[in-house]
Amino acid sequence: MLLRRITEHVKAQNWTAVAIDFVIVVVGVFIGIQVANWNEARRLNQTTQTYYDRLIDDLRAEQKMQAELAGYYDQVKRHGVATLARLEAGELQASETFFIDAYQASQIRYYTAQRATYNELLGAGIASAIPDAELRSLLATYYLTLGNAERLHEETTPYRSNLRIYMPYRLQALIREKCKEKFILQEDGSLVVDLTDECSLNADPALLQKSLLALQDYDAMERELGRHLSNIDIKIISLQIYQKSTESILEALLAEREK
Repeated sequence: MLLRRITEHVKAQNWTAVAIDFVIVVVGVFIGIQVANWNEARRLNQTTQTYYDRLIDDLRAEQKMQAELAGYYDQVKRHGVATLARLEAGELQASETFFIDAYQASQIRYYTAQRATYNELLGAGIASAIPDAELRSLLATYYLTLGNAERLHEETTPYRSNLRIYMPYRLQALIREKCKEKFILQEDGSLVVDLTDECSLNADPALLQKSLLALQDYDAMERELGRHLSNIDIKIISLQIYQKSTESILEALLAEREK
């Protein structure tokens, strides 16, 4: 309709009307482009806020998991330290406590970072979703560090495998049955894994005596347990460092979200 009106004005040589029609067309196109740009900016902002919220949720879950895993290894370490003290003092007895401590000291858990949202960002184009270059750099460094954490927690020591070689299977199975890990469901749906500190095996004394004789053949037990405890120390220290890093990146995300 506007095109027909312009044509009529041109035929009538009504140049003032033609100029007005032209201005109307230009303004209309400009407004249309601006509205499209505003809609795109609003969509990108909504996408950015959604990713911020998801990353924050991931990091809060990461914090809980790091704290829970550090607590788990503190329990493992206590069992290991008690076992090592008996070995160093040469006070080995066919007691349930000794065997429980020795076995629980060999427990391990793996670390799996909460990086689903970050991986999705990398695939979708993180520059458009996270416009702040400094924040993108912080996220990249953080998740690279978590990759190192995963590899660190995959490490095992000879103590874990050798203890299971020398300790009779019947006793191992009994400890796993009577002193099994507790899986505690939290209100947010996360799981906390807890080692049973107090448990009773009610084991046959003959089995305990046989197990003591078997472990006495494990000549490297004290040395390898010491190495194993050092490995646990490194894992606990690393988790404490990662907790600080997680807190730092979480604060940066929260501040950026509020801008």
